[in-house]
Amino acid sequence: MADDTTDDLGAFLVWFKSQTEAAWARHRTTPIEEFKEAGAGGRSWRSGTEWQPGLAADEIDAIEERWDVRFPPPYRTFLSILNAPDRGMYSVGWADDESEELVEVEDEPSFYDWQRDSEELTCALKDPLDGLLFDVEHNDLWPKSWGTKPQASQVPARLAELVAAAPALIPVYGHRYLLDHKVGDDYPVLSVQQADIIFYGSNLRNYLLLDLDGLIGPTPGVTFEAANSAILKD
Repeated sequence: MADDTTDDLGAFLVWFKSQTEAAWARHRTTPIEEFKEAGAGGRSWRSGTEWQPGLAADEIDAIEERWDVRFPPPYRTFLSILNAPDRGMYSVGWADDESEELVEVEDEPSFYDWQRDSEELTCALKDPLDGLLFDVEHNDLWPKSWGTKPQASQVPARLAELVAAAPALIPVYGHRYLLDHKVGDDYPVLSVQQADIIFYGSNLRNYLLLDLDGLIGPTPGVTFEAANSAILKD
């Protein structure tokens, strides 16, 4: 049986699948009453969640073609073993009317399902550029490394050029993205919200153990490892 220290990603993901599914089987979905008591919306895993069957290589190829992306090898392995959960997360948010009440809303995805979450993935792929544009227009963002700031009407096109020239961001879960470019010896996971970009894992395995430690428990010795951040300085 693989454990959390294995160097083989495939074996680790098989272990991770068994750990998460066992935890989901025990998990108690947070009821709306507890969200109301806390005075905030949020999400909770649905009890009994399981991973869908892994994708075949030709299915992954078809996804790449459909979305015009190229997955790093670790993410192809992830999709071939875990794919995505079989259900969304129970979600609570503020009502759209004037009641100012917390209400149940449509379940939201956790790890993206590239075959089903079309709307969410379209947004996730656009969000990094849209977030930068927001900060340029509202927070006076324009670092010197980007060159001379163009006229306002030309800013969107210039930002699109800068983003297209940078390593691609592959949506994994919410605002978490896998970089398609190695930093050091591996592909890091980043949290990207507008111009706020931080490392969320030195690699995919590290990220999974860190971000789901509330579900499966912390892993001794696993921390937000320092990685070469030079690629993000600009």
